[in-house]
Amino acid sequence: ILARFDAEGALEEQHRLARDLLYDVDLEARGERLALACADGRVLLLALERGACGAARELARHGGAARAVRFAPAGELLASAGLDAQVLLLDPRAEAAPRSIGDHLAGVECLAFSPD
Repeated sequence: ILARFDAEGALEEQHRLARDLLYDVDLEARGERLALACADGRVLLLALERGACGAARELARHGGAARAVRFAPAGELLASAGLDAQVLLLDPRAEAAPRSIGDHLAGVECLAFSPD
């Protein structure tokens, strides 16, 4: 469940996004989109509109749990890492299939973009 609270701690809204764990969440630098890595392998994208969450859109699915998600600094790319030993690169604005970066010997637990 993803929940949003006001400054005083009162619940404003909540969404059930997965039947299992959300392993990681990343907020785009402009604060317009939220990416989520799910235990069932899904990589979800939520649009944030005027402080409210829009509908979740599945961008990709790993063969194992998705463990990490990160937006590139300018928000033009989203990377996800999974226990299927894959890193997927996605364009969060397009419907194109993700590009896979394989050759990892084991599951990938974390990732990051450098500022440049």
